[in-house]
Amino acid sequence: VHILSISIDENLPALKQFIKEEQLDWYHVQDNYPYPLRFKNKIGLGAYYPDYLLIGRDGIVIRRWQENLNMQELRRAIKESP
Repeated sequence: VHILSISIDENLPALKQFIKEEQLDWYHVQDNYPYPLRFKNKIGLGAYYPDYLLIGRDGIVIRRWQENLNMQELRRAIKESP
């Protein structure tokens, strides 16, 4: 399993500090392009934040959450995924 965070925060130093303070030990990218060019808009997710996606090895979205995600729920979704 790989976890990727995509932040729209425009302040890169503040984003880096937040990642460090919260000990978020996974991949992070910054997507502060103008709204229509943002990654999540290009793949049809719209303006709601945050989005959590479980994507299969084939690149297909298995499950999507638009609320707080807890680790137990994520583990269950991974176990149940094809």
